[in-house]
Amino acid sequence: MTTARPTPPHSLRRRLTVALVTALGLGGLLLAVALYLNARHEIDELLDAQLAQTARTALALHAESEGQHEDHEYEYSNLGRHHEYERKIALTIYAPGRADPLLLIGPSPLPIPPRCNRYNKLQLDKHAWRSYCLEDGHGNRYIAGQSESIRRELAGKILLSQFVPVLLGLPLIGLLVWLSVRQALLPLAGVSTAVAARGPNDLTPVDASAAPAEVQPLMTALNTLLSRIGAALENERRFTANAAHELRTPLAALRTQAEVARAQADTAPLRETLDKVIRGVDRATRLLEQLLLLARLDETTMAAPSPHPLYPIAASVVGDIAQQAIDRQIELELNGDEAASAAVDPMLLAIALRNLVDNAVRYTPPGGQVTITLAPGRIAVSDTGPGMDQAELGQATARFFRGSDVTASGSGLGLSIVERIMALHQGRLILTSTAQGLTAALQLG
Repeated sequence: MTTARPTPPHSLRRRLTVALVTALGLGGLLLAVALYLNARHEIDELLDAQLAQTARTALALHAESEGQHEDHEYEYSNLGRHHEYERKIALTIYAPGRADPLLLIGPSPLPIPPRCNRYNKLQLDKHAWRSYCLEDGHGNRYIAGQSESIRRELAGKILLSQFVPVLLGLPLIGLLVWLSVRQALLPLAGVSTAVAARGPNDLTPVDASAAPAEVQPLMTALNTLLSRIGAALENERRFTANAAHELRTPLAALRTQAEVARAQADTAPLRETLDKVIRGVDRATRLLEQLLLLARLDETTMAAPSPHPLYPIAASVVGDIAQQAIDRQIELELNGDEAASAAVDPMLLAIALRNLVDNAVRYTPPGGQVTITLAPGRIAVSDTGPGMDQAELGQATARFFRGSDVTASGSGLGLSIVERIMALHQGRLILTSTAQGLTAALQLG
């Protein structure tokens, strides 16, 4: 069975850029159409006036020269050097009662329209022409014509002269749009960076003053959610601390009563049972102490610590756990760089290191070895125990998680405490499991 790939989130920047460039392109296309139609209208008006003026000019000149010249017919080919538009302009004069033109200027004679003194559309040499016919009082007809292609070509050239620069500048417009959208979305990137840089326990409201107005409702909802989560976590911490405090006294009393009963017990089975009760109470007491410590650490915010030597801290922890290691026949060794130091809170670092060494001693079989190695900004605790598989390593720091090896007593909170202390130091807890055992390293930067 194939798993469908998740759809990647769409890019708001890309969508805005594409939308704006598309809108500009369509707007430019509509503008081009409007420019073409307007140019064609103005050209029609101008050239129609020119046709009428040409016809009137021909009438005036013919009237002035009538009777002084013979009939003339000028073929276009006899005019010599000519402009490219001359083949598309014609002037024809018809005398009354004559089928052939009295005067012809142009490629072909223009036909006589049904009515004069108006504009006409006609076909000449299989092309569309526009003409204007003017008739004088003697029946002479003066017809001026222009090919429709002149009008289209002029309108097209005007359009190209204005619109081609726009087309050539379209990539530049697209780049400017992209830069503008990118600049407009920079406040969102700033908010995203601020949220991403936060620690898991930083639930203070996000500063949304620089965010766009359209994003303000989202930021308000996010800050409301952070406030609710903070209140819920605070209630959980308060409940944990209160419950732990309330349970410490009855557990202490229970242990005392079990010790008194064990002292008065007259049978070995009864003493063994009471010993188990005492161990259970000790385990519950240790769990409560760890819960209280976690509650205090969750509420702790630490300023930038100053550098401290690591060797005295590690030596103190070794001294505290030495008897436990001797009882379990574990060789406890401290080596490495005795001059190593790091910016730490000595008390918190001692708590973290004590948890790691305690875990290593608990889970290492008798006759094994636990080694504490010091280096600048780093403390590593290695054991010769069973280690963890990769699945367990991924969730080893989860609260109350215990691996598959549950032969040793514990509550599953030790690594959670260590990880929290490392978060306060802006450091990391690195767990590495090999065939030789487990190595827990405190990376302090």
